[in-house]
Amino acid sequence: MREQRRKLENDIASLPVSSADFAERDLQGKQQWNKVSQQLSNNMLEVDQLRAVINGLRRLLREDAQNGVTRSPDDVKRFNTEIDENERLLKQAQEDGATLRRQIEVGRAQIGLGDARYQNDAVTRSSYRELLEQEVRLAGTGVANRGAQAYAGRVTGLLGQMRAQEDQLVAAFQQLENQVGGRIGELQKKVDAEAANIVNYKGQLDKLDDEAKDLVGHVAQRNFGLVRDKLRGIVLRADVGITEQAWEVREEELDRVRNLQTERSRQEQLLDEELKEVLDDSGQGPQPSGTGQTGGSSSGSK
Repeated sequence: MREQRRKLENDIASLPVSSADFAERDLQGKQQWNKVSQQLSNNMLEVDQLRAVINGLRRLLREDAQNGVTRSPDDVKRFNTEIDENERLLKQAQEDGATLRRQIEVGRAQIGLGDARYQNDAVTRSSYRELLEQEVRLAGTGVANRGAQAYAGRVTGLLGQMRAQEDQLVAAFQQLENQVGGRIGELQKKVDAEAANIVNYKGQLDKLDDEAKDLVGHVAQRNFGLVRDKLRGIVLRADVGITEQAWEVREEELDRVRNLQTERSRQEQLLDEELKEVLDDSGQGPQPSGTGQTGGSSSGSK
């Protein structure tokens, strides 16, 4: 028992006992996670570089004909197969990196009281206490020398007090754990309820989306109808305007023809009157019809 207890002495001595110790432990935890995060970032950078190499190889294969390089179809197929396989592995590496990144963030959020290190400390303290109590109990029965038996008699009561105080601490921690568990259960119920609401909301949103699409379709159809009617009215007005303009041009031309015909008739009448005057002045005017002939025939008959 003593040998096993002494093996745990160094672990017990390294346990935090002050605020500075706890702060130092938290800092160490953050540094450890930062180191892991940096290593992951370097690995992801290598993955990106390899993806760039793959893209370059694909471009090289596509530009072989332009560069005057001739490859057999079997070689091209083999190269493409290897590139596809490497690309698949890189994609898997990226997915694994994303998963590790999420786990690192979760680990950072859990730094502090209650993480794996504190749980290991609790196991170490419990093991050390059990070994110490068993060692003192064996020493009190006289297994060791009388000095050890006397020492066991002096510290047995102190160990009992320490056990009682630690039990109180364990009970307090257990109560806190129960409270945290209850709050977590309530939060989980709220999360589940919100998840169910999200599913319900998604269904309602899809329904509203369909209704909105139908409404937008009807509105668009109505707007297209209005635009069609407006365009039709514009075309009709344009056609009517062209017709009215053509009709006005026709009326103007008819009025002009009428005016010209009227002017022509007037000019013809004036010319006819002037011709008559000229003929009258020259004595060649037309004789009154029937007057001279009638007189001549009357005298002859007489």
